[in-house]
Amino acid sequence: MSTSGGDVDIFVPGRLCILGEHTDWSAEYGRADGDVPDGYTLVCATDEGLYARCSRSDEATLRFERAEGPQFVAEFSEEALLPIAREGGFWSYVAGTAVAMLRRFPREMAGVRGARIDNHRTTLPLRKGLSSSAAVCVLVVRALAALSEPPLALTTRDTMALAYAGESLTPSGCGRMDQCVAIGRGAVALMTFAARGDDPQRDVQLHPLRCGAPLHFVVCDVAGGKDTVTILRDLRGGLREPRRLATAAGGD
Repeated sequence: MSTSGGDVDIFVPGRLCILGEHTDWSAEYGRADGDVPDGYTLVCATDEGLYARCSRSDEATLRFERAEGPQFVAEFSEEALLPIAREGGFWSYVAGTAVAMLRRFPREMAGVRGARIDNHRTTLPLRKGLSSSAAVCVLVVRALAALSEPPLALTTRDTMALAYAGESLTPSGCGRMDQCVAIGRGAVALMTFAARGDDPQRDVQLHPLRCGAPLHFVVCDVAGGKDTVTILRDLRGGLREPRRLATAAGGD
């Protein structure tokens, strides 16, 4: 993230899950059964991502612009943004995360009359399982944090928690892994998800790893279609049965 003339430039990558897909659900459903093991994932942030220039606005609106496609403009208030978040679709991630920021930092956000996020370049494929929705949420968190008065010095953990809170307000039903895109371009980390944690903010741990050699991945687009909301809804429904979660996460 860099600042120039009052504008803030932000890059947020996508992510690859190398090992442990879906074990992040341990952090949410593991409390229902003491036999559910902790979850572990090995993740790697991509070089591809979202590039944006962010600035304050004199208008009391949140504006999100994309290089291609429609633009988003809404009143910068929870009352206006929450219904948009609940509708679903791409803009729900922007609206939901803005609501999460307004709720968490009401005093700091009160100093931001309006904000403009210009996503002028996107190299990350969207809707391809690379956590593009989480990248949008992290982008909004970092943009509003940088534009607040005074600017918010958020940790990676803070950013991930706020992005998760924002996406949780949408119909997507996201898990706790995808927000790892906050670690930055090319980083590799081990994530742990406590099945019996008492603090939802600390049930997820991120442990950066140092690689002894470069990691190379070939990501292939098979030109298939998917409905992420339906996939996650069905997955959540199945994992509400603790025994099935234990089996999926490697338990007996």
